[in-house]
Amino acid sequence: MRKQALILVCVVVFGVVGSCHGGSLKKGYYDNTCPDAEAIIKNATEKRVANDPTLPARFLRMHFHDCFNFQGCDGSVLLNSTTNNTAEKDAIPNLTLAGFDVIDDIKAEVEKECPNVVSCADVLALAARDAVSFKVSSKNHCGMFLPVEETVRFHKLPRHWLIFLPLSLTSPPSSRNSLTKALM
Repeated sequence: MRKQALILVCVVVFGVVGSCHGGSLKKGYYDNTCPDAEAIIKNATEKRVANDPTLPARFLRMHFHDCFNFQGCDGSVLLNSTTNNTAEKDAIPNLTLAGFDVIDDIKAEVEKECPNVVSCADVLALAARDAVSFKVSSKNHCGMFLPVEETVRFHKLPRHWLIFLPLSLTSPPSSRNSLTKALM
């Protein structure tokens, strides 16, 4: 019985892995058809993530939900329902997804530059990539790069940003104390 269950699990896992092959989207994919597409998406994404630190998780989750179906990463999670058809975004597992309006705005920016070239699925994939790799600037007002402990003094960060501050448990107590003082 246990062996049969293991075999079944292996078949299911390999079936899913086999059907989830990589698509053709890669860095530089739109270089010939829309050379500024990646830059537009990156700049638009970073601008919005700087204002809303919850977007990286939202985009990554939305991208996961889009890709976790039989058709793969096709942008179907971005479609709206019609009177005759309930869209994927309105399905029960997707009701808690958020950030659709931001993806729509980013897509609109890309469309201004290159109409009907970049797919919605690719905009979502690239925005998710850029959002999770976004770094908070550590420049102070003089343009110098400083350690995070010192940078915090120059920026008013909401408390929920504390989870993004790097603090190694092996760092000397003095730097941990200075970070704590800077945040208070």
